[in-house]
Amino acid sequence: MVNKFLHKNILLGTILLIDIFSISGCSNNPKIYIDGYFEYIILEPGNYWYRGEKESVAIIGFTESALIQETIIIPKTINNIPVEHLGYTGANGAHAKTYIYYPEIEGKANLKNIYFYDNIVEFTTILYDSDSNDSSKLNVFCCSKNRYFSANNENLNIFCYNTKNYGIYCGYYLPNVVYSYNVPKDEYYFMDKVSVGDVLEEPKEPSYEGYSFTGWYLEPECINKYGFQNTINLDDDSILFLYAGWEK
Repeated sequence: MVNKFLHKNILLGTILLIDIFSISGCSNNPKIYIDGYFEYIILEPGNYWYRGEKESVAIIGFTESALIQETIIIPKTINNIPVEHLGYTGANGAHAKTYIYYPEIEGKANLKNIYFYDNIVEFTTILYDSDSNDSSKLNVFCCSKNRYFSANNENLNIFCYNTKNYGIYCGYYLPNVVYSYNVPKDEYYFMDKVSVGDVLEEPKEPSYEGYSFTGWYLEPECINKYGFQNTINLDDDSILFLYAGWEK
């Protein structure tokens, strides 16, 4: 009887220890860091059910300084760690804890454009407080200079939700007009999604220290100036690249 009682207690104690270790192993949330416009976590191999072989950054939120901007670009690295996730979901089976981070835009925000490139390998829903903002004016551009994503790719279903009733308000866009700074850093200045027959509106004039802006051109060598009075006539998969001209 005593042996049976001891055996039962040992068994219960073992189960309890396993539960404690399981809970402690699953309940440690990643540390949230802040850098400029972004709140982010660092995904480490073997932690948070991240299956990558090297550290990776997941952007999980936007700071107040980001929300007052009109346009933000998701960086390719933060502190020399590659940024590969816009939001993050991680799970390890039905009985394990699931990590879910949806970047949220709450309160009054000026943010209208979010650009991200093909360094982002996974992204989640962006939660948007449309009670405070006009969510129809939020453009989420998924793009790359070397590889533009297909609109038919089912893995690119990004939507913006009202944070109160979760109604769908807008989705991501594939830009068909891309403005390049046309400087050694090879950065983009602006992107847009326009319909055939629309007249393209010229964006706000860019600046480059030590140079004067001379207009937008159809080639990097700045030979043919683009006429903004012309209507857009692009095929479904075509992209109009415009390059800034500079005079020292």
